[in-house]
Amino acid sequence: MFKYLIPLFLCLFTFPGTRVLAQNQEVAVPVANSLHSLQTDLNGLFYVHERGLNEELTLRIEAGIKQAFRTRTIIPVINVYSLRPVVTIEPRYYYNLAKRAAKEKNTDNNSGNFVGFAASYEPDFVFNSDDNSVRGRSVLTLMPHWGIRRQLGRHFDFEFTAGLKRSYTKTGGSNQIVRGNRCVDLGVRFGYRF
Repeated sequence: MFKYLIPLFLCLFTFPGTRVLAQNQEVAVPVANSLHSLQTDLNGLFYVHERGLNEELTLRIEAGIKQAFRTRTIIPVINVYSLRPVVTIEPRYYYNLAKRAAKEKNTDNNSGNFVGFAASYEPDFVFNSDDNSVRGRSVLTLMPHWGIRRQLGRHFDFEFTAGLKRSYTKTGGSNQIVRGNRCVDLGVRFGYRF
């Protein structure tokens, strides 16, 4: 099933601009040309740049730090806090901006629904509180997803995403790539736009 989702999401990005007829007049609402923001969730802090490519398609690039906390069970037991860099590239297709504008709903700063395909890369080094406890592994994560973005006030925004995630891990000592399990991923983020 996963192999059919990627072509489906790529097909969505090739549709021509969506138009809505409002009072016998065609109204188009383009995405924002450029957005810069800091976003946070339970796992970390991310700098996000979203660039408009056409009226409904954007390219989103983010760089950030993910955090993790775990307990090493080998004696002596040690609590380990780690930080790991992550870079994500994601095309997004905002499919209902014109429809929201026709209903007089807010569409500023890409406030609408979208589908996207995110590719995240985590390099093989980790900053941690116990150098001997965490071995770094390169991780590539692919996730087609659906989401909503809403503006909260003048500078703040909210995002919710739901999708299928699959990870590919390269082990530290060899060139072997291990494919992870598929899982459903739900994400909630709050952001501050510059």
